[in-house]
Amino acid sequence: MIENKIPPHITIGAFHAAREEEAKLLQLVENFAQGQKAGTVQFSGVGDFNGKVLFLKPEKNLFLSKINKELHTLLLPEFEKAENGYYLPDIWFPHTTLATRLNQNQFSAAEKIANQISLPLEAAIEELAVYQCSPFLELKKFGLNR
Repeated sequence: MIENKIPPHITIGAFHAAREEEAKLLQLVENFAQGQKAGTVQFSGVGDFNGKVLFLKPEKNLFLSKINKELHTLLLPEFEKAENGYYLPDIWFPHTTLATRLNQNQFSAAEKIANQISLPLEAAIEELAVYQCSPFLELKKFGLNR
């Protein structure tokens, strides 16, 4: 993640937007962010997806559930869902990826290190950002109200 300059984050939605729709998407997300308050999450464990993705697991609290649901309510009428719908409110599993695309030996070593993290761990969520995937690129960040 660090090599690819991907900052720690919790993805709350993934949508397909054509290049010509980018300005519209950014404006909608900016307006959305202006109406959102900053919040906190508490990471309670380390987990993995099929021995391939190692992550920190935040508790799915009211703050996360609300921001995920409201973002989808706003954007789904305008943009198609991406990532097989993994981020839709009813099936979304919030996580912060620590490591991905590792072979089994690398994964085992990373898991040992991750299990040394002192949990629970609280984090402040103060920004909402829009990223392009493949290649990864930050399009814009928006501060949340404090």
